[in-house]
Amino acid sequence: RWFEQMVWKPLGAGTGEFYMDRLSGMPAAYCCFRASPHDWLRLGALLAGDGAVGGRQVLPRGWRARLACDTSNVNPRYGLQVWSGRATRGLREYQPGSGLGVRHGEDFLTGDVVWMEGGGGRSIWAFPSEQLVIVRLGRAAPGWDGSVLPNTVLRGLRASATPVAARR
Repeated sequence: RWFEQMVWKPLGAGTGEFYMDRLSGMPAAYCCFRASPHDWLRLGALLAGDGAVGGRQVLPRGWRARLACDTSNVNPRYGLQVWSGRATRGLREYQPGSGLGVRHGEDFLTGDVVWMEGGGGRSIWAFPSEQLVIVRLGRAAPGWDGSVLPNTVLRGLRASATPVAARR
């Protein structure tokens, strides 16, 4: 109820729900939140806009930096429920030494990305410098490369911003 009243409804989002860890228990906030694709996009806009969406400050300024900079002692790339920074080529392990994680064929093209991942490769990438949000809801296939989609979109945006004469 707190999340719905303080964040979700001020975003203008529709129905969303956390799975509970047990009957009459606690929300499984580490996973399993269900919402529409459009509302996931709203959440990404909140990340890209440092707590502001549509001119309205929903969360305090500096919120995104706090999520991204208060990192885990176990994994310095993981903050408060978000991943951040320039994911580098290779395996980005969920827990160092586990061998489990997401492969990246190349470094992210920008270091200001903040992203959330769900089961099966569902992801939200927010790029504040680009005011860009990418929502991916498909399942990850074997060999999934976590850098392809965000870097392809970034390359396309950058190429479209370059004058035609400069691209020749």
